Amino acid sequence: MSGASTVLVVDDEETISAMLRRVLENEGFTVTAVETVREALALISQSRFDVLISDLNIGHPAAGFVVVSAMRRTHPDALTLFLTGYPAIRNRSRSHAPARQRLSDQGHTNQGTCREIKTGLVQGQPRRHLHKTKRAPDVIEENKDVVIAHWLQQVMANDDPRRVELSEADRIDHVP
Repeated sequence: MSGASTVLVVDDEETISAMLRRVLENEGFTVTAVETVREALALISQSRFDVLISDLNIGHPAAGFVVVSAMRRTHPDALTLFLTGYPAIRNRSRSHAPARQRLSDQGHTNQGTCREIKTGLVQGQPRRHLHKTKRAPDVIEENKDVVIAHWLQQVMANDDPRRVELSEADRIDHVP
């Protein structure tokens, strides 16, 4: 690793955040630790991070997935590690996690977590081909003719609207 890798730790348990910060800083990482999803999202949008270590339950069950999702969109090459004390989530996440996403939990040793991060950073993360996402209104606008045709087909399959005598053009005039 050249230079200090940046790590964002997100956990609402201050003792865990403080312990991770101390251990990682002793290993040469630059660490920022926050306790809320809101703080994490603000930092992710403002700063570059090489590693995210996030509890999955930050204030609310599974709120950590919001943080992970934001990190994937903003920093797709960042190494992502989950913290969770729930065995069912740990086991399920291991079986469904992408290769670039490691899983850590509170049962890991400090050395194990550091080794996991260093290994992930040295190996690099597979590039993901991200598809440009679009807002729903934009997708609808781009496919307006198909959407309207489908809507008209559904309306005409219903007896009540069909009783109203309107031309096809008059029926779809207000839809866009």
